[in-house]
Amino acid sequence: MKKLIAFAALAALTGSVYAACGETTPVAKAAQVYTVKFNGKTTKGLKAKDGPASACGEAGAAGGVYRAPDKITIDGWMAFCDPTTCASLRGGSADAAAYAFWATKPIKANIDGAVLDFDGGEFPHRIGKAGKDAEAYGTFKGSLDMGGGSTWDLGTLYFAGLGKFNCKNGTWTSITGNFAGSPAASWYISNVECLQSSVWDCTTCSLVLVDGTPNTVAFGTWCVKYNAAASKKVITKNIYPTTPSYATVVEGSN
Repeated sequence: MKKLIAFAALAALTGSVYAACGETTPVAKAAQVYTVKFNGKTTKGLKAKDGPASACGEAGAAGGVYRAPDKITIDGWMAFCDPTTCASLRGGSADAAAYAFWATKPIKANIDGAVLDFDGGEFPHRIGKAGKDAEAYGTFKGSLDMGGGSTWDLGTLYFAGLGKFNCKNGTWTSITGNFAGSPAASWYISNVECLQSSVWDCTTCSLVLVDGTPNTVAFGTWCVKYNAAASKKVITKNIYPTTPSYATVVEGSN
């Protein structure tokens, strides 16, 4: 279901491009690639210098840590291609859509189960006298893969924004706005000897709630932009946008 919803976001971006643009009826590009970015603030866990020792020989108990402001950055892309055109490009399969999402802050990690949903496909809306403006609202869900089976649940990030629609080629030029949500509470920094990671409880090898609080805050700006160069590469070279080695590309039919 999550995968279907993610691809529904692509349908929302590409499915309504034939409406009137003044007197122009745009013909949608065969391939459309959109880059997505969430950039803002959240919290993190830090160990207190005088906190009690854990099995790792560092502060590890709840009384030895505190939460502090931190940054959160999520990047990604969504690619859609007309099935008739792309069936021959993608190894002869019927796959016509793909996406990838990953975090670069507070850590570099793939986002598992990523779901970007433009309000069930109802958004974006084309607005304005000539239909060249746009409004969008939706949600983003997923969890950061921390390795070893542990994850950081982002909860639901709600986003909204305004932007532009390109009547010439039937694409959403860009839409920008703000987001806010309530992810799971942050972790504390543990000993690097614990699997060479900064986010493990050395005894249980799992993420640790800093103060027992189940949730924290996340907020900032977001944007989705049409990437002409990446769209061309999908058609001409059968190449998806550049993706970090730790991120997973998900393919499926739209």
